[in-house]
Amino acid sequence: MTPVMVGLAAGVVTAIFAGRLIGSLLFDVSANDPRTLAVVVLVVATVALVACFVPAAGDGRRSNGGAEVRMRERQRLQNSADSGWMTSKSEVIPR
Repeated sequence: MTPVMVGLAAGVVTAIFAGRLIGSLLFDVSANDPRTLAVVVLVVATVALVACFVPAAGDGRRSNGGAEVRMRERQRLQNSADSGWMTSKSEVIPR
């Protein structure tokens, strides 16, 4: 997220200076509209945050390669075997 913040800061400074340079070419429009700059900064920061969060959330779910699911299934089968229930041949404890 740090590169995004550095880029946003550099972009705002560049936009302000570029606005001064092209200000004479604009008619009935302010070159340095604070609301427009704020909206652009918020949109870019939101997109960057989502772009960082989505892959991180996916990695968190898949980081153990399904070991947690296999462990729960093994515990479920072990508990059913311990409780005296008969297990069928299809309910073999996975390794």
